[in-house]
Amino acid sequence: ALDLSFAGGTGILAHSLRANGVATHDYGAAVAIDRHQNIVVAGRSRLAGNGQVVVWRIDPSGVLDPSFATTGHTLLNPDALAPSEVDVALALDANGTIYVAGQTDPAEGGVDLAVWAIREDGSLESSFRDAGLFTSHLAGIDMGRGIAVDASRVWVTGFAQLPPDDFDVLLVNIEK
Repeated sequence: ALDLSFAGGTGILAHSLRANGVATHDYGAAVAIDRHQNIVVAGRSRLAGNGQVVVWRIDPSGVLDPSFATTGHTLLNPDALAPSEVDVALALDANGTIYVAGQTDPAEGGVDLAVWAIREDGSLESSFRDAGLFTSHLAGIDMGRGIAVDASRVWVTGFAQLPPDDFDVLLVNIEK
């Protein structure tokens, strides 16, 4: 049975990043519970053909948390990268940092594995790699599909397309 104490008595939260009256295509792909019992969802929003990785934080009652990026969600599409992020994975560390794995399309072509680190306030964790973002161009296509963290490392799994067009399992070990 639905928990009717959640999301204003409906038991279901539906949220759109509708911009200036234009519909978006938003979906969640991964979910975790943080150390304060907030629900953290990572997914994607697509507006006018542009995809962006999004992280939402919802309080235990089912309301977007305004202490997270002031809106309850943050968009993770760096201006320097093409906006085609698709599938994402999510992990939280003991300090409350949110890690999101996926991919992005760099300007020089291909598809690169990407990992974002987000603070509890919704901003990028500037001490993680390149101002909160790690990217890796291992092959023409390499994508993150799963993520785990421990005290000192971030582990990402997915796949890479290596010559002669084989898709191989990928495991990346990133120091925090």
